[in-house]
Amino acid sequence: MPDPAVFFRESARVLRPGGRVLVTTLLPGTLGEMERAWKQADPEGVHVNRFAPEKQITGGLEQAGLKMTWRQTLAEVCHYPDARTGARAVKDVGAHNMNPGRPARLTGKARWQAFEHAWEQVRTARGLPLTYHVLFLEAIKR
Repeated sequence: MPDPAVFFRESARVLRPGGRVLVTTLLPGTLGEMERAWKQADPEGVHVNRFAPEKQITGGLEQAGLKMTWRQTLAEVCHYPDARTGARAVKDVGAHNMNPGRPARLTGKARWQAFEHAWEQVRTARGLPLTYHVLFLEAIKR
């Protein structure tokens, strides 16, 4: 959700009074293991999307005149056998690096190996962890 205020203004515009909007979005810290590994492998690059903080999301909702009726957060940790499988899983859900400052170059073999090595440092018995911080919320138009 690049700009929660824009999203919620448009939601409020199209909803009738009493209408509701249901939102699921990712919060900061999502893909943190991957982000930290990339920071070690490529300190200048931005490889993981940035996510709006919950306060910014709920602030945009309130500014649009919507009333939050329910919210829940969840940290879901997935585990992967190797970095390639974990990175592929992220791509398979449709994720693309949308950040300004993202690398304009292809990732070379040495940089990829450095990323793999860095991520391996947090391996558990279940595999390489990758955490998704998820916000679910419901709001109604007053």
